[in-house]
Amino acid sequence: MEIALRYIPVIAWLFVVLIVIVAFKGIKVNKGDFRLIKDWSNKDQWQGQMMTAKLISWKQARAMHNFDYFYTFVISCDLEGREKTYNAAGVVKISQAALLKKGQSVTIKYQGVPPKKIAIIGMDRYSSMDR
Repeated sequence: MEIALRYIPVIAWLFVVLIVIVAFKGIKVNKGDFRLIKDWSNKDQWQGQMMTAKLISWKQARAMHNFDYFYTFVISCDLEGREKTYNAAGVVKISQAALLKKGQSVTIKYQGVPPKKIAIIGMDRYSSMDR
């Protein structure tokens, strides 16, 4: 019995450390998504060209812009002389998320070839995602 009582503080500290690790793991942000969201947020500050692209897939991110969600998109366009896929972030109104469709035309802003920065700035279903 004395042996068990001696290890209770150690077990309690291990439990606290485990809870802290689980908490930090839960709030960890995907670094790739973070970079794409940062590029979208700063799109007005960097120089770039605009082009249309086709939407291949999308995934809602955990981050929000006002009351709307960031999405990470996989798009297809011809920036380097051939059709290639790229990842980009954009904001979609909550009410418009159901209107996203594969093959939909999107307007992107990109910097450099291959693009160092890329952001979705508009979609053909509604006027603009840029606020």
